[in-house]
Amino acid sequence: MSSPPATRVVRETLPSKLDSYHELLQSILKEMSELGWSDSELLGVHLALEESISNAIRHGNKEDPYKQVEVECRFSSDRFSAVICDEGPGF
Repeated sequence: MSSPPATRVVRETLPSKLDSYHELLQSILKEMSELGWSDSELLGVHLALEESISNAIRHGNKEDPYKQVEVECRFSSDRFSAVICDEGPGF
């Protein structure tokens, strides 16, 4: 019986600035590429993370420099999940 793939967990707290997440995004995509994720899969992850983090900054935190965005990504060679939390009032 083989063991399940190891899961990598990345947690980061980002300032509410639109240029704050690019380095984190590239680091995650690089690690996923090294785990064997295809270019089309990486594109999907890239788009999902970029959209969710930028929405948290723009719409959740209203680009307030005193607020932050929490990012948690979990991934292995065959799974990916992300939780993005802002400090906005919700809806």
